[in-house]
Amino acid sequence: PEPSALEAALAADGLIAAPLEVDDHPLLAWTRLQASPGRRDGRSEQLQAPLLGWRWQRGDQAWWGESLGQLDSLDGPQKKGAGRLQGQLAALAVPEAALQWALDGPRARDLLAAWRPWQRLTALAGGPLSEPVTGLALALQGEPGLLALEARLDFGAA
Repeated sequence: PEPSALEAALAADGLIAAPLEVDDHPLLAWTRLQASPGRRDGRSEQLQAPLLGWRWQRGDQAWWGESLGQLDSLDGPQKKGAGRLQGQLAALAVPEAALQWALDGPRARDLLAAWRPWQRLTALAGGPLSEPVTGLALALQGEPGLLALEARLDFGAA
């Protein structure tokens, strides 16, 4: 979604949007200002602004994350990591979908591990199924009275 669609909800949670440049790439970051504990030596308090989320727009796709470390999985806008995630989305073949979402192998495995149907499949299989998972992509689209979900789970050498 566009950040403007989320502004009211984020502001209600006390979050502030601010531009942030990382490796010459503009992001939109969300933070909450916090005062550090008072100092006994009489000096003024300092403010902290922990990163709580970010959004990076490239063309008609937006990437969201909660830490700057997640940018490493994209390897920056011009590198192969973003291309791999974009390839996962392209493989869904629904470019018009309102929401498109891709995860690399470790994040896909973490998400699947918490999903009850995946836990049941793992139990039926009698052993772990997540290890060969290299990615997960989802696309959500709809019209009045209909919501369609397209999903792709990639397997292979991790």
